[in-house]
Amino acid sequence: MAQQTTNHILMIRPVRFAYNEQTAANNAFQDASQQHAADTQAKALQEFDAMVRTLGRKGVQLTVIEDTPEPHTPDSIFPNNWASYHEDGTVILYPMYAPNRRLERRMDIIERFKERYEVSRIIDMSHYETQGKFLESTGSVIFDRPNKLIYACYSPRTDRELLEELAQHLGYTAVGFEAQDRQGQEIYHTNVLMCLGTQIAVICMEAVTKAEEKAMLLAHFERTGKTVVDISWTQMEQFAGNMLEVQNEDDEALLVMSKTAYDALTDEQRETLAQAATLVPCAIPTIERNGGGSARCMMSEIFLPLQKKTMPSSEPTQHYDPTTHKAHSISAFMQTLIDFEAQITKREFQKIFGADAGLILWHKFTQNCGSNTTILYRILDEQEQEMFDAYIEKCIRFRKYE
Repeated sequence: MAQQTTNHILMIRPVRFAYNEQTAANNAFQDASQQHAADTQAKALQEFDAMVRTLGRKGVQLTVIEDTPEPHTPDSIFPNNWASYHEDGTVILYPMYAPNRRLERRMDIIERFKERYEVSRIIDMSHYETQGKFLESTGSVIFDRPNKLIYACYSPRTDRELLEELAQHLGYTAVGFEAQDRQGQEIYHTNVLMCLGTQIAVICMEAVTKAEEKAMLLAHFERTGKTVVDISWTQMEQFAGNMLEVQNEDDEALLVMSKTAYDALTDEQRETLAQAATLVPCAIPTIERNGGGSARCMMSEIFLPLQKKTMPSSEPTQHYDPTTHKAHSISAFMQTLIDFEAQITKREFQKIFGADAGLILWHKFTQNCGSNTTILYRILDEQEQEMFDAYIEKCIRFRKYE
């Protein structure tokens, strides 16, 4: 059975984050008073980096990729809207409502994932943009992966026909419904009113307009064993529906949300959620007010399977490493590096290099080395190389990866 959550998250570090006029027409969560606010990018970058540090310390595997200055993509900090990455190796590209958000799609990111993960097929639905039909990935839809369901509230950014097509591509069943805010405007993304975890379903039932659809949703939650946490319109407006459950390296459940959302919850709601996962609030007010999205929107889940490594020949010829001035048989040296690469985590880096230095080097490793240990030495100074050499020698001696 597929897992509901992953421990691998993609995040895009902003370069020119700003209030996006092209999305404001149907995103009621954007604050127009922030349109000309000073230091928006600088404040957003501080909030982003603090969130990355928080998730890293909690043991979440992060791929953090810097945005590019051109083309200008003010909402690139929300990478969950243009692609989804599935456990069978499927990658889906989605049609986006705002023209400047379509520029966020980056095939170089997918190519980077191909270096380490199995990508069996790419389904490109972006051509529907020319027909004025949109479906914005895990903003528009919420996957119940173990039960093969796709929840979605219809809106200008969530097309009914495309929802059904997506369900057919994945072999899922679509569960569509209508939802509005208290002003009667269709809620632009499902993930601002609903969050689905392994054990819980957070949802603003006030926003679901039809009684029969409320009953349908509750029936699905009961059948799939979810504890329902019903939030109010006021709490939804504070992004209490925009949460994401992730795993850390110890397979512990973490429920990531903004501090705004955390503060909006009642003590009873927090207690209920804490029984299912550790609550991880992050302060991101600049991002929320300008972007109209919150913590969940900043995280794109990576479920892709790791590639099966082809092992080199086991003949005892010598491999000389000029950086270490040491020789090992290929069977020992290369096998250790290959298996190290397949299993390495941020926590392992922190064990090798220390907590703070390990976190910095982990991000450099994933961004600059393509997660390839054979070029890791390029980012290490002399002392760090010695520490890594000692670690690899210890792995060979104790056969850690065999």
